[in-house]
Amino acid sequence: VGRPTTSTSAMTLALDRHATLDVSSLEKEELEVSTITLYQRDDALFRGTVIAVNAEYICYGIKGGMIRVINRTDAQRALLRGFSKHVVDMAFAPPAVAAAEDGDEDGEEESESLLAAVANDGNLFLWSLSSTDGTLEPTMLTQRDVAPVTAVGSAACDRVCWKPAAGGADGKHVLVTVFGNGTNVTLAAVDPSTSQVTLGELQLELGGSDPQNAVRHLAFSRDGAVLALAQERTVRVVDVRGVSAASIVSGAAKGALRTNVIVQTGLDGPLSFVCPLAVGVLLIGACGNTKLALMEQQQQQADDDGPYE
Repeated sequence: VGRPTTSTSAMTLALDRHATLDVSSLEKEELEVSTITLYQRDDALFRGTVIAVNAEYICYGIKGGMIRVINRTDAQRALLRGFSKHVVDMAFAPPAVAAAEDGDEDGEEESESLLAAVANDGNLFLWSLSSTDGTLEPTMLTQRDVAPVTAVGSAACDRVCWKPAAGGADGKHVLVTVFGNGTNVTLAAVDPSTSQVTLGELQLELGGSDPQNAVRHLAFSRDGAVLALAQERTVRVVDVRGVSAASIVSGAAKGALRTNVIVQTGLDGPLSFVCPLAVGVLLIGACGNTKLALMEQQQQQADDDGPYE
């Protein structure tokens, strides 16, 4: 058993490999909790992220297709409007990284709150959130009617997912959207500094319009090198290291999609979750995440797009 060491801000545990920790021996601190809202949702209809949080704001969907925004510092509130249905997925863009100044070794993260949201009504909304003199000021950057309405009861719902920032200083982002009952997946270049937010698009091939090819969940690896898409029984793994906002706009991104591995999970039930944990390692959930599998690509075959086990 490791020995806990405490400080004013955190507690660190020095554990041996395969150690057993008795949590009852740890120091307990009172946690202050305040209720924001009582939130109810129908899991059969909403499978995406309906509560989005970053360092500055808390956002959650409410009735009437609206999004409540709360400033985490001063509790100022605002409402985002525009959807005709309840929001089913939303996400904050990763913070942009400013260019390093002379004499600085590293750049600093710029304060930026760019929110993307979808609601199974075929629309994509992008908002910029900022606070000035104690007033929360949301600005709608764009609203696009991009696809047919997703059918009620569909196995998939509309999705948004930002590629993790690669350290660039141009302020541009790559946004992945899923529409059309999970069969329309697009990578778009987003520049929040311009009125034309979506600069270019790249369509992903999913193997046809059959419902079993619909994307049920998607996630980037932490370094943004891999995009994993969970379909009904398989996971599609796409190498997106060469995809950037600039390459999408120039048209070079299509040739940059290098690897497209199809992972046969063997799980008994439709997939509901996927997360690339490391190079060649996937955490996969099925049947509403009541079944989980950790799959690793065979090391000797990793360079040749070998199978996962």
